[in-house]
Amino acid sequence: MNPISEKTRDSILASLDGRDPRLFPYLPELLQDLWEMGTDAEVVLDLIRRHVPDPGRPLRILDLGCGKGAVSLRLAGALDADVHGVDAMAAFVDAARAAADERGLAGRCRFSSADVRSLPPQAPSPDVVILGAIGPVFGDMRDTVARVGEMSGGARPFLIVDDAYLPDRFPLTDTVYLGETAFREQLAVAGVTVLAEVPADPVALTSENRRILAAIRRRAVELTARHPEHAGLFEDYVRTQAYETERLADRVVCVTLLLRPEAR
Repeated sequence: MNPISEKTRDSILASLDGRDPRLFPYLPELLQDLWEMGTDAEVVLDLIRRHVPDPGRPLRILDLGCGKGAVSLRLAGALDADVHGVDAMAAFVDAARAAADERGLAGRCRFSSADVRSLPPQAPSPDVVILGAIGPVFGDMRDTVARVGEMSGGARPFLIVDDAYLPDRFPLTDTVYLGETAFREQLAVAGVTVLAEVPADPVALTSENRRILAAIRRRAVELTARHPEHAGLFEDYVRTQAYETERLADRVVCVTLLLRPEAR
């Protein structure tokens, strides 16, 4: 397997709230207890069932940043869909393939280890493209819609995006999130119709994030025992996770959007 580029590595780190490149090889172990990693599969399934018309054949879904395959496998099983999951983290893709085999879904799901930014046009074109909490890897929303169109062969797939914004009543300091006005403006100029928007329950989200933090903290302790020279590295990652969980829990609004590119 060819080594990934620094750009891809840094993108993966950013999507998982990492800052130091030395952390990268330890991410699979730090995150080994996590299955769903950012996107709620049930929310995605409900959006598709309510808004995406039956094409008269198995639905074709492209899951970008699929992680360990939680969303891909849920959709393949519930919708009898053909799903292609792509993630740059090879260890996550291996886990997704193993899970597909265990669940008897290998015939419906295929998983590829690749940088989603380098994907060629998909044939046949997907009906639905999912970007689950992977950050602005393509640029702003307009760039994202354009790139999705390119990899969909010029088709207009439904687009499901997991994203977040900061309500305008909060100052834009010490945060990587757009303010709500800027967030809405990006959607307005991106050439998409917003078909549905599902905000996450902040109480449930905070509870889940605390569970995730506890799991990461346990693995960081284990890694520190084996690699004491990197104790500060692991401690910094736990601190970053704690910051995201606690200090931003009552401010950031997480949403899952169902979008449709407008006809040109």
